[in-house]
Amino acid sequence: MTFMRTAIVFSIAAIFVVLLPFAALSQQSGSKPKTPQARKSEDPKSMQMNQYNKAVSLRDSGNNDAAFEIFSRLITESPDNMLFERGYIDTVLEQILDLKQSENNEWKAKAKFAQLRIKQMRGKHFANPHFHYIWSKFSWIADSNNLNSIFTPLNRAIVYRPDFSDAYILKGDIYLEQVKSMSSSRPETMYFGVLNSHTTRSEFLAIAKGAYAKAISIGNLSKARFAYAYFRMGELETLLGGNKVTDAAAANLEQAVSYAPDSRAGILAAKILGR
Repeated sequence: MTFMRTAIVFSIAAIFVVLLPFAALSQQSGSKPKTPQARKSEDPKSMQMNQYNKAVSLRDSGNNDAAFEIFSRLITESPDNMLFERGYIDTVLEQILDLKQSENNEWKAKAKFAQLRIKQMRGKHFANPHFHYIWSKFSWIADSNNLNSIFTPLNRAIVYRPDFSDAYILKGDIYLEQVKSMSSSRPETMYFGVLNSHTTRSEFLAIAKGAYAKAISIGNLSKARFAYAYFRMGELETLLGGNKVTDAAAANLEQAVSYAPDSRAGILAAKILGR
């Protein structure tokens, strides 16, 4: 009997000796110090930037409502962050564009909201290029005839930040849309008051083309924004080609698809290319 108890004790001890290293190893692995990457992923600012990038991606794919929800949370958490504020208002402006294009008069209420928000930001963020960018974009969308309100802040945005790619894209959009709004019955030469000169349709297109090319050459765009710039260049080259998809137009549209095939610009470019 004593022998059996002794055998059992030794058996238990042997099992304990065998398992002890594994337990220690498991404990060490569980308490292993977190890597810098793990710590970074838990950092609130990094988490916010991840959310910001997600919202921008959603907006670039045309999902403005989902992007708006994320930006709303971000500006609540960080009310003084101008980057988040710009993303928030920029998304509202994209919603306004969508509503105007669908001839939905709800855009007017959103425009009043955006205008009030921009006015509230003026004192605190007047020297910030993002503020002038959204001021210019709002003026263009809400009142395209107020050229001074469009170009004064746009020029300031570029002066404050010479590598502001989105500002150059906006400049291209303004001139390109001006050309697209011209009907065949209107004269080739138009008076563009803010430039204090008579400007032809071809000159408008040249200015737009230069602006898009500048944004692309700076190179600090997301893939979706690269796709957008190339898509607009494709539209521009189509206009230059007499509303035909020329080789130059197709080359730009191909770039749009290559950079971001799932973005709104990439999808539209693929459709024009017949894919």
